[in-house]
Amino acid sequence: MVELIIFYLHFLIDQPMKYIITLSFVILSGVLFSQELTMDYYLDLEKHRYDENVPSPEEIIGYVPGEWHVGHDQLTYYFRALGEASTRVKIEPYGRTHENRPLMVAIITSERNQARLDEIKSRHVQNTDPNQSITLGEDDPAVVWLGHTIHGNEPSGANSSMLTAYHFAAAIDEPTKELLDNTIIIIDPCINPDGMNRFASWVNSHRSQQEVPDNNTREHIESWPRGRTNHYWFDLNRDWLPLTQPESRGRIAKIQEWKPNILTDHHEMGTNSTFHFSPGEPLRVHPMIPQKNQDLTYQVAEYHAKFFDKRGAFYYTAENFDDYYIGRGPTYLDFNGGVAILFEQASSRGFEQNSKNGVLQFEFTLLNQFTAAQSTVQAGYELRKEFLDYQKEYYSSALNEAASDPVKAYVFGDGDNQYAARQLAKVVDQHGIEVFHLSKDLNAGGNRFEKDKAYVVPLSQPQYRLVHGIFEKRTTFKDSLFYDISGWTFPLAFGLPNASLSSKQYSSDLKGDAFDASAVPKITVEQSAYAYVFEWSEYLAPKALNILLEEGIITKVGMIPFSERGGQDFERGSIMVPVEGQTVSGAELHQLMQQVANKTGIEITSLSSGYTSGTNLGSNNFDRVYQPKIIIPIGGQVNGYDAGEVWHLFDTRYEVPVSLVDVNMLDRIDINDYNTMIMVDGNYSSLSESSTAKIGEWLTRGNNLIAFERALNWLKNMDWINFDQTNLSADINNVPYELYRRKTGARRLGGSILEADVDPTHPLLFGYTSTKMPIFKANKVIYTTGKSTMAHPIRYSSSPMISGYGHPVDLTALSGTPAVLLQRVGNGRIIAFNDNTNFRAYWYGTNKLLANAVFFGPLINGSTMR
Repeated sequence: MVELIIFYLHFLIDQPMKYIITLSFVILSGVLFSQELTMDYYLDLEKHRYDENVPSPEEIIGYVPGEWHVGHDQLTYYFRALGEASTRVKIEPYGRTHENRPLMVAIITSERNQARLDEIKSRHVQNTDPNQSITLGEDDPAVVWLGHTIHGNEPSGANSSMLTAYHFAAAIDEPTKELLDNTIIIIDPCINPDGMNRFASWVNSHRSQQEVPDNNTREHIESWPRGRTNHYWFDLNRDWLPLTQPESRGRIAKIQEWKPNILTDHHEMGTNSTFHFSPGEPLRVHPMIPQKNQDLTYQVAEYHAKFFDKRGAFYYTAENFDDYYIGRGPTYLDFNGGVAILFEQASSRGFEQNSKNGVLQFEFTLLNQFTAAQSTVQAGYELRKEFLDYQKEYYSSALNEAASDPVKAYVFGDGDNQYAARQLAKVVDQHGIEVFHLSKDLNAGGNRFEKDKAYVVPLSQPQYRLVHGIFEKRTTFKDSLFYDISGWTFPLAFGLPNASLSSKQYSSDLKGDAFDASAVPKITVEQSAYAYVFEWSEYLAPKALNILLEEGIITKVGMIPFSERGGQDFERGSIMVPVEGQTVSGAELHQLMQQVANKTGIEITSLSSGYTSGTNLGSNNFDRVYQPKIIIPIGGQVNGYDAGEVWHLFDTRYEVPVSLVDVNMLDRIDINDYNTMIMVDGNYSSLSESSTAKIGEWLTRGNNLIAFERALNWLKNMDWINFDQTNLSADINNVPYELYRRKTGARRLGGSILEADVDPTHPLLFGYTSTKMPIFKANKVIYTTGKSTMAHPIRYSSSPMISGYGHPVDLTALSGTPAVLLQRVGNGRIIAFNDNTNFRAYWYGTNKLLANAVFFGPLINGSTMR
């Protein structure tokens, strides 16, 4: 221990400040939690020699990986130190998390390759463009991307990344040198720094001096919301396609920059498992993925098996997991000319834990992940030519398939909701897909698309398969089981009119200027002496309204349509801001309205008269809107994903402050400080009697309670809302035991997009004009109560399936049943949604239902409710 302290004193003198690590922690880790773990446990010293000038993890962070759960700051220190010490390593940042932690990759290859890295990258990317005539030769390496810990509480990936980086940076044996001459290794040490740091702090702070493998000890049971998710409690492994989070956007930009041949996704699973590597279930592969991709996946699996067999470590493959949803790491690269590999390691969750396979130790999980990384790189090296040839063929065959495809392009857009259309265009563009402004007006698919207010995406481009994967509506499948969702058609999720174009409808002259994500529309607001009006159809209208409310501006909502005489028409839900009666001057109000337009991109119309058609501006058909004060109960058995989605929506998009209050705190606070409560999906049965009584009194006094999914069960148990409920379930009588899972799984609604009939005149539907709406459903609950369209303004249509999987029996049962329930309780209102309107933050199309419930819920006529 003394030697370690002396080493650190020398280290601190010789190193920059950014590498300094608290000595007290090093002493604590060495004295109180002394272990016999050494780097010899991980490294094959008979096979490899290591450069003493390249620092090992122990030399930088003060302990051998596996002795402690590394914090993200320590992980960053090590990789930066490695980049400074080794000529094989280049560190490149690619972004920052919500909590401002750095996101980075380490590019590791031979010194010769590092000297011409830009040239290698350029040639490699050219290989993915069929329009570039390039043939890669012996000097062109394969690119292997190793991604770790996208779920923060699956720590073996991030902790093992130090081992992998050290090994390839420091090993000086000839086979490793030859491998590095032929391979570019890109290591993403931690995809989810915020969640990983949250988890590491939990585990380290609950560690005992004596290891406790008991599954029930606090070390192994995290507190809500746990470390799996990022700052806003999003599962980043479902965000590879939607790109709603900064971690995802930065990572995908770097992946598109490099176009790797192999991408690994290092995960953890249940403690009683062993180790899984791809391929997944053979019948659950997306049909757009070429067979050659699966062939290569099986070839790589042979390398994994060989490396694990050598150690005598157990594993399995081709079970449990699938290769279907493009928004997951194990599938994304399969739609980008490479092969995605999923690793799932049984989790120790702490330092060691009992399992049916014996005591599972943290260091063993690191060793397995390190082994998998080595086997992957070895496969990339030895199969280099096969991977590079496949990559070239993947993109060239895409153009051939596009030529024979009856669909030639997709078009989408909405002149009344240009923000959502731009957001979708931005997402598509970030995936390396060509997107163009529509050059002229077009009628297609029963919709009218306006020039420069819609976008066209041709299929004849290298990303042909990914374009289909984002835009297509698919309802037929080889298998009825899904690891994740089965339907995600993005234009539907974004709530945008869209159509596929045939060869008769599409021609290249529909392509206007290429989409430019940096272009920001500029809006000029003319000063008015009477009133300002903006439509509620634009996505950021709630943000605009809240800016005004926070400034104390009187705002009113038009309950019926009206028109400026000889001018513009305004739909119901439009926001009217009178000039007279405000606490600010006319000039100050104009300045504020211009700021609102600048911040939201919303067109604001200046009216010079209240003598409008349909209704006059002074009519009682304009109701005043008041600022919402929102409380969201969290913790306990509340669904953290859903709570995070609502928090993220109001905080980052609408910029409306929300109070996140633990369910156990409701007893101790005055909820009369709030006028709106949002209860997301979850089990609220643990709420105390006093909390329940307090909420009941608050509700009857005239406040607004919005509930989702399972929260409705609690409301029903309180007798605050009445409905009949049916759960979709399979008839499992006379089914062989081995088919039980498949039969029951076939009756699970696989995260699908359904059509609903809606009443656009209802305040809950302000901002919508169609009588049809796509909604996302991922639960098996049917509400069969009531026939009133006023109390149930959203109902599943008679043939509800649009995209995704659903059993015919269940779809029939859903037909005509309500997707929302409205109930009056005293002077208060309950607005209860059967489905999540904010799913994974990319369901822009239904976000406004929640905004309407918040802003306009108090205005709904109580006599129309049940």
